[in-house]
Amino acid sequence: VPYDYRSVMHYGARDFSTNGQITVQTLDTNFQNIIGRAPGLSFRDIRLANAMYNCAGSCPAMNCPGEGFVGKDCQCKCPTNDPNNPIQNCVGTAASTTTTAAPPTSAPTKDCSDMNMYCSYWAGQGYCETSRYMMMYCKESCRICNAAKRCEDMGQSCGLLQQRGFCSVNFFRNYMQANCAATCGFCRAGELLAADGSPLNKASILESASALLMLAVVAVWRIL
Repeated sequence: VPYDYRSVMHYGARDFSTNGQITVQTLDTNFQNIIGRAPGLSFRDIRLANAMYNCAGSCPAMNCPGEGFVGKDCQCKCPTNDPNNPIQNCVGTAASTTTTAAPPTSAPTKDCSDMNMYCSYWAGQGYCETSRYMMMYCKESCRICNAAKRCEDMGQSCGLLQQRGFCSVNFFRNYMQANCAATCGFCRAGELLAADGSPLNKASILESASALLMLAVVAVWRIL
């Protein structure tokens, strides 16, 4: 918005003066006796407030003339020469016929994806090892998408957990197979093995997700 001598916020020519002399001098002398005398909001005051609060956020694209802007009623607003009534509907304007294509909303075709925009950040903080939510809704960031085709450690505490005997605890077996396969030795030709010796699938991993919180509690208890 251009500089506005008519703004209701503008100081007057003699504001803060102690001797009645001019304290605020305009670069454009035509406005020297206008500043500080606005009877209300100027056109540019209204335009600025409209932009700051996105009043026309739900309106279609409009091509307004000059300093015109789109108001909350989705009509172009133009200035007048009347300080007491500084705004009017512009003449001869209409909504643009151009439209912007909406982004696709269809679900991803792959069967394993993140369902929260913060999954990657949470995974970096280590929550894949302790949060059931992460196992269910952040599969891609927690790297459980292709668990049945991969044999590697996914957790940072696998060595410690293996020392504490968790690889052989049946209650935690699926979790340890999914997250500490290499350390626990649950590998066969690049596959993960379930308790019965068959390849471990994603369903088995998710079914054991309820054990995650208890795993963390027990691990801390044993360490202490």
